[in-house]
Amino acid sequence: MKSSVASIVTYASLWAVVSIIIFVTPGKISNLCGCVYAITFAFYIIALFFSYTTLNRSLKQVFYGTPTLLAISALLIIQTIFLFITRFVPYLPHWIAIVVETLIIGGGVVLAILLLTSKSYLNEVDVQTKDKENFIKLLFAEITIEMQKEEKPEIKKQLEQLLSEVKYSDPISDASLKSLEESISCLTVSLKTSEPHLKMDIIKKIHLLLEERNMKCKMLK
Repeated sequence: MKSSVASIVTYASLWAVVSIIIFVTPGKISNLCGCVYAITFAFYIIALFFSYTTLNRSLKQVFYGTPTLLAISALLIIQTIFLFITRFVPYLPHWIAIVVETLIIGGGVVLAILLLTSKSYLNEVDVQTKDKENFIKLLFAEITIEMQKEEKPEIKKQLEQLLSEVKYSDPISDASLKSLEESISCLTVSLKTSEPHLKMDIIKKIHLLLEERNMKCKMLK
């Protein structure tokens, strides 16, 4: 929150300084300079908006949004320099101004699209990574609960060993292992309702499938 406020104050202060220089400096303000001034004002508004929406979020979102904000700031500096040129070079041909503004605005749009697309991609990758980590986390929780409820010492010991294997298993799953992981999950669920004499066999099956899963995880990396 403090970062977003500081950024907004900085942009607002810079705009105030720019405006004072433009209007206080002796000499007539041309129509061309007035148009460029309006475009520059729009750039500052966009920079303020992106600054607030980016820096007012979590650290991860700030990290993802910083390249976009830096690109906008760079374009803002270029636009501000061009504004000063139109102010202090009164006979600047209009076609030059049109070409420069087209390049700045067009470049800004393309760059913003690329950066925002990259940000969306990073967010999607982050979500997919979390989904891939859920299997081991849920499996660890399920076995922990079952171990705490278990009363027979020999079964409890086997569950403790299995829990240790799960703890040190590869946390990232691969899409090709979905059916294998579903089998492990089904066997884990069956532990809750199985008779004591069957639990040992189920734990062994989970152990073998978990070993297969971890081995394939290593091979797929």
